[in-house]
Amino acid sequence: MQHKVAAARAIPPLVALLSNSDHSVKEAAAFALGCLTSADPDNQRKVSAAGAITPLVAMLSISNPADSQAEAATALRCLAQHVPEIQSKVAASGAIPPLVALLSASHEASAQGSAAATLGTLLFEHASNVKKAEAAGAIPPLVALLSTYNEECQLPWNAIAALLFLAVNNPDNGRKIIATGAILSLSALLLDADPRCRKLTTILHSGLLAVQAKHEVSSHDLAQVRNDTIIFRKG
Repeated sequence: MQHKVAAARAIPPLVALLSNSDHSVKEAAAFALGCLTSADPDNQRKVSAAGAITPLVAMLSISNPADSQAEAATALRCLAQHVPEIQSKVAASGAIPPLVALLSASHEASAQGSAAATLGTLLFEHASNVKKAEAAGAIPPLVALLSTYNEECQLPWNAIAALLFLAVNNPDNGRKIIATGAILSLSALLLDADPRCRKLTTILHSGLLAVQAKHEVSSHDLAQVRNDTIIFRKG
């Protein structure tokens, strides 16, 4: 169905609607583009080539409603997932600072959860984006989200994934995550977490303990978490 919709030349008009003055229209267009690009590399590249990234990034602005921010973040996640060149394009378009801003407690849980999920997608196996996220101040608000439970918005699980991707093969980031108080929050989650989520929590917790022992969070940990995180992300 995704390919049939794309073949019907739906992508350019949907991208054009992202610049509509009506927020509800923009949200609907972002939702449709997210559906078209979910787990579909061909459509991901077509939507990127049609110019969707810039208006989607603009929708992340704090001047927009929370629903618009959440839909834009989700669309960007679907657009960039597992396509390195699009991960780079989204970051180069300035998406990381507004995504980090959306993590703060002043924003609604829907926007926080979507922003954390999208950051995780942009950081996955992408060293340049990891540097940009750390420089944008992503670690403190992500650690703060470890104490926020909202199953509908996949919190804190998307925050755990983003922190793991920040720490993999990067002991400096691991130490910064530890210094922000992550181990205590993760220890509490190990006791209370949904059984489906406990493995993800365990991997980051164990990895940070390894950093304390002067070892790195390994690429093996990253491989384990790749499939575990997908169940917490809306397509």
